[in-house]
Amino acid sequence: MQNNTVAIKKVLGMCNPLLDITMQTSSKDLLDKYELKEANAILVNEPHPIFAELMNHQTTLTAGGSAQNSMRCLQWMLKRGGDVHFIGCVGDDDFGKSLIRIAAESGVRTHFMVTPEHQTGICASVIYNKDRSLVAHISAAGHYSVDHYKSDPVQSVVNECDILYTTGFFMVTSYETVLSLGQHAHANNKIFILNISATFVIDFYWEQFANILQYADIVCGNEHETLALAKKNNWNTEDYSVIAQKIAQLPKVDNSKKRIVVITQGPRSTMVCDKDEKITEYPVPRIAPEKIVDTNGAGDAFIGGFIAGLSQGKSLAKSIAAGHYCAGVIIQATGVDLTSDCNYNWDE
Repeated sequence: MQNNTVAIKKVLGMCNPLLDITMQTSSKDLLDKYELKEANAILVNEPHPIFAELMNHQTTLTAGGSAQNSMRCLQWMLKRGGDVHFIGCVGDDDFGKSLIRIAAESGVRTHFMVTPEHQTGICASVIYNKDRSLVAHISAAGHYSVDHYKSDPVQSVVNECDILYTTGFFMVTSYETVLSLGQHAHANNKIFILNISATFVIDFYWEQFANILQYADIVCGNEHETLALAKKNNWNTEDYSVIAQKIAQLPKVDNSKKRIVVITQGPRSTMVCDKDEKITEYPVPRIAPEKIVDTNGAGDAFIGGFIAGLSQGKSLAKSIAAGHYCAGVIIQATGVDLTSDCNYNWDE
């Protein structure tokens, strides 16, 4: 448990939960069989035959999906000393039961909507030659209902939490819920953190995203996502320091709280525009290439470490450093593997 003089803030994440089924292989046969590409991801509308086949191999099951990964990493960074919650939708099936159990083992408190009408979302991950080929069927995860969000048990959780985090992915599947979450944060002076998540969110859902953005106190995205946002707004620049400032200046419902913008760039420096619109670059600690196993999930891990810092009242710089540490740990493992103990020293 954490020993802090400052009470750790309660955190809520909302997104599309998926059960990740991961298999490592030294052969390309499985990829060739299903015409899958290395270092690629596809979405399918129906269950893919690879899901059943993977269950006949040695695999690892983890509670996945972008924000759920982040919440698990957050709790890990706090050495299970946080009060971390996650909300999403799963099916009433064995995969759903496995997902609920695995999430609970991480210390994250889940409050799932369970639907009998759709199967639990699944993501098959085949790792070959350090590259990951993903096949995702979001299914139940894409059917979260705002009615569940507005129910008494869930509203009690929302009311208790101080930091609210969600993603562009979840905005696409449950826009009304994300809008309500942002409005709640504004009305109750809470921290609302929004992750862009993917370029398609900007390209195809800009109107909805811009509406949610008005409530965001902190906006996170990688270089590709924020560049897509710059192009959408015709800013005619690829200078990420300028892009960060311009995102910070986009309309905000509560102008008394200036927006913070965080742009990650993989192994290159993380660009941050703070509340004073000051730009700071935070170098990313180098990880030797031979130690890198799998970079997928690094962004989710960064968010987990970053929010872990914010939840303890740490400075922006220390929160960014925690995000870098967590991402560095995850890229040296297969998937978002949190089976080891967290040795992060928050006092350094």
